[in-house]
Amino acid sequence: MAKRKVQHALPKGAEKVAEHAHGTKGGHSDNKGIAVIALLINALIMPGLGSIIGGRTKTGIWQLVLSIGGGLGIFVGVLLTVTVIGAILGIPLIVLGSLAALVGWIWGIVTGIQLLSA
Repeated sequence: MAKRKVQHALPKGAEKVAEHAHGTKGGHSDNKGIAVIALLINALIMPGLGSIIGGRTKTGIWQLVLSIGGGLGIFVGVLLTVTVIGAILGIPLIVLGSLAALVGWIWGIVTGIQLLSA
């Protein structure tokens, strides 16, 4: 049995919307615009948020986890460092939190650059 290709009739003007959504025509500059915005958000506002906006949801969530977790680690580490006994735990927590936040930030910038080159 031979398969027939079914032609769906689209309303007038819908072809352009469909082409734009699939990136076949005209969507290239919009994708670059979103990639630039994603890179700027990742670099300047919140690592991971730009990645999610750029369509890299899973990667963006991990970047957010690293950034927010790192920030919380720094905050708790500073609070612990105020006490003498807490300094033993606070200083390593500040270091680990700083590393996690830095990794999330750098990873977010790399993802933003990858979105630009895609």
